[in-house]
Amino acid sequence: MWPEPIEETLLQRYGFPEAGTETRCYTNHALSYDQAKRVPRWVIEHLSKQKMLGDADRRHCKFRPDPNIPLMFSAVNEDYLGSGWSRGHMAPAGDNKFSTVGLLSPVSLICVYQLERVKRPLEVMCNVPFAVCFEVEQDVIIEAQSSIWSYKRAMAETFYLSNIVPQNYENNAGFWNRMEMYCRELTERFEDVWVVSGPLTLPQTNGDGKKSVTYQVIGKDDVAVPSHLYKVILARRSRTSPEPLVLGAFVVPNDPIGFSHQLTDFQVSIEDLEKMSGLVFFPQVDKTKDVKNICEVDTCKLMGFKEFTLYITARKVRSARTLRRLHKAMAELQEAGLEPDEYLLKLYKSKEEELLQEEPVAAREGRAG
Repeated sequence: MWPEPIEETLLQRYGFPEAGTETRCYTNHALSYDQAKRVPRWVIEHLSKQKMLGDADRRHCKFRPDPNIPLMFSAVNEDYLGSGWSRGHMAPAGDNKFSTVGLLSPVSLICVYQLERVKRPLEVMCNVPFAVCFEVEQDVIIEAQSSIWSYKRAMAETFYLSNIVPQNYENNAGFWNRMEMYCRELTERFEDVWVVSGPLTLPQTNGDGKKSVTYQVIGKDDVAVPSHLYKVILARRSRTSPEPLVLGAFVVPNDPIGFSHQLTDFQVSIEDLEKMSGLVFFPQVDKTKDVKNICEVDTCKLMGFKEFTLYITARKVRSARTLRRLHKAMAELQEAGLEPDEYLLKLYKSKEEELLQEEPVAAREGRAG
């Protein structure tokens, strides 16, 4: 005879274990956090042309622990310092430059698969006390109780360490950066773009043919270093377009990746990625018939060496605070064997004039001090 099942109320009398994996929503991204590894399991964001506009500046943002994550489960900046790994954004700061007065644009479908067509307060699920979120015909509407939103909020929240993983520096600044730029470029052709990014620790085959999963940890908090990173892109031409959604899944090693590789080299089927990650992506989409391969509909072409290097140099020129840094940026361009284009030359001359004017003022203030 089997014993009688224990009453559910008795099992949960003192509570079930909590993993802290519930969805946490922010201004323009949401995530599920892995408390054991001190990194996100997944991060979802919504991109649009409007959100690429604005003057939010990452120079005013600082990496810091997420106040919503218990400190005992959080990474801290000291874990990364001297580790040899960079702090890699899953939801990039560059996707959140928008400024807004009044009601913020909807976070769109970030919370859809939590709401399940039932009207619920957003603060219950997402710890956002200033908004109420509910679904109407697959669109999320946010009714803000506050009438003015800070343009810095969306970008600043991407610097929470809950959105960060230990990432190879060259990968972070290079191939992964170019992937992020491609996602932003998609907003020129698609009205809405959703991106899910996260870390993976995949099994490796040992010399004896057996597979095992091992990964490095860094810092006193043992932050897990992923072997790979993934990105899933879903895009909609427009709300009224009869075209099907486009979808693409990509897995890249957490290693340097040169310009000889294209994005398609790392494309995998969505089913394979779901098996690797244990996650079901965009569960409200029938991925067997309602979507097309993004790389067949769009280019999936990343920025090449010359274009990318000019872009990075322009960014360095704009952010230079001293003449030394300004000249260094242009010297590095020459070392790469490239000449500045017309736009970069104008930007350089303008910045040089600006810094030359500031230099005497700074010198006078230094003497006065």
